[in-house]
Amino acid sequence: MYIEKSTKGRDLSPVTDKLWKKFYEKEFGIERTNLVIERMRKKKVNFRWLQLYQAKLREVDEAENEAADWLKNSIPSSYSSRARIILLIC
Repeated sequence: MYIEKSTKGRDLSPVTDKLWKKFYEKEFGIERTNLVIERMRKKKVNFRWLQLYQAKLREVDEAENEAADWLKNSIPSSYSSRARIILLIC
């Protein structure tokens, strides 16, 4: 992301797009990458892999936050205080 932001006058996406695709593939797997490619073909739309990578990171972050909130709300307060005491003792 640093390279793209530091070269505002130039479009380096043809060069860096392959790298971002590799990052996406390593981070989220080959199946997800192929799924994204197939969806872009069906809808006849092209996105830069940097945009796709950032969007997927936001999506994963939101899912983690929702799961954490659900855990916080699902555990009763009396149980969580006992768990804290047990953790502090151990």
